[in-house]
Amino acid sequence: MPYRDGRPVWGGTYFKKEQWVNALEQIATLYANHPEKLEEYATKLEQGLKAMDVININTEAPDFDSAFVNSIVKDWSETL
Repeated sequence: MPYRDGRPVWGGTYFKKEQWVNALEQIATLYANHPEKLEEYATKLEQGLKAMDVININTEAPDFDSAFVNSIVKDWSETL
């Protein structure tokens, strides 16, 4: 479930319809009564996901050398 700024506050993989509706109702109640809690949950979840360090961001500039691209296209077109 995303917070106002799009960050998730809660998640799961599969829920029966009743469980899903119950979760949505609880989140709606929390949003109505204690929206600061959802922001806290979003921040903690975001920090946890970032701490996992699963994705390494490539900070190098892309190299679109035309000779390299042409050789790949040539090799690919020969396989058709």
